[in-house]
Amino acid sequence: MSSSSASINSSSSVRPPSLSLEEREGLKREVSAAIAEEVAPGLGGEEVVQVVQVDEDCVAQVRFSGVCASCPATAQAILLGIEAVVRRRVPSVKFVEAVV
Repeated sequence: MSSSSASINSSSSVRPPSLSLEEREGLKREVSAAIAEEVAPGLGGEEVVQVVQVDEDCVAQVRFSGVCASCPATAQAILLGIEAVVRRRVPSVKFVEAVV
């Protein structure tokens, strides 16, 4: 039983290859375009959301500014909407997280 447990543990520690900087920048552009086209108009066209980066694990990191940054409930609601749009338009992104 311990040998099968060891094989499970060793296989779970294997990570897929990381994205190159060029691939991450491409994903960042796609995420930014999705937000600009589908989210920003609903926020009055303001630059309330900035895409900081897409990391090597395909997690898009965004930062809120203005009123959205100071209201956690609003930021969470917007984040859920952003994630739905981004995952539909850029399926390789695993999820979206807010950073400060």
